Amino acid sequence: MLSNSTNNLLNLKYESYDFLPKYHRITNRLAFYICTELKKTKSMKEIAMDTNVSISSVMSLFNYVNYGVPKLASVLSIDEFKGNTVAGKY
Repeated sequence: MLSNSTNNLLNLKYESYDFLPKYHRITNRLAFYICTELKKTKSMKEIAMDTNVSISSVMSLFNYVNYGVPKLASVLSIDEFKGNTVAGKY
């Protein structure tokens, strides 16, 4: 049989916060800020130092960054060229 204090700990209900998802340690605003910083040309270590979180936390948030793949322009290239000049090879 559990003691009364242990039973109270098992039935403990956590408060809910709008700015902090359940079981998370990083607020929504901080996660959004880190994601916007990842879009810039900054290293993950710099972002982690600026926001006082671990590098692994920044790396896990990297999965949520949406970056577009630029479309390459169509280019015509010439691999070999043989000119008809008397002056020389080129």
